[in-house]
Amino acid sequence: MMFDDRNDEYILGIDPGAKGGLALLDKETGKIEETYSFDNFENAAEFVREGGIHKVCFLEKVHAMPQQGVSSTFKFGTNFGFWQGLLLGLGYEIELVGPQVWQSDLYLPKASSKTEHKNNLKQRASEFWPEIKFTHAIADAALIARYGFNTLSNSENSA
Repeated sequence: MMFDDRNDEYILGIDPGAKGGLALLDKETGKIEETYSFDNFENAAEFVREGGIHKVCFLEKVHAMPQQGVSSTFKFGTNFGFWQGLLLGLGYEIELVGPQVWQSDLYLPKASSKTEHKNNLKQRASEFWPEIKFTHAIADAALIARYGFNTLSNSENSA
């Protein structure tokens, strides 16, 4: 069983990179229910389709990077568009969140290299959920979902 029928109780966080990941978080407790690291979109789409509607998905809003080549930038944009189309088609409410926004919300330290930055993400995810062994893709997705959890918790408390 990938998901049960309590779909409205979850937040889905997605890192849309080519080797991205998904994390399903309990909206009440902040506990990770499931993670999925994908290497192809067919498998990832099946994972999401089987789960039904989770009400809200926090999808990382990505953009081209200056050092990326044209081909890489196009592929990255295609990945992002794939996720938007799939989620909208399944009826998800999508919240786009830029990396600077969710990383700042979770107080991630500045890093001097990409490797150090990725390791900081894994470390921060392990602080929230020490029982889980994180990969880079899953750490990003889990922290995006955690940002969603914080955002929804704050908006409910201010209502």
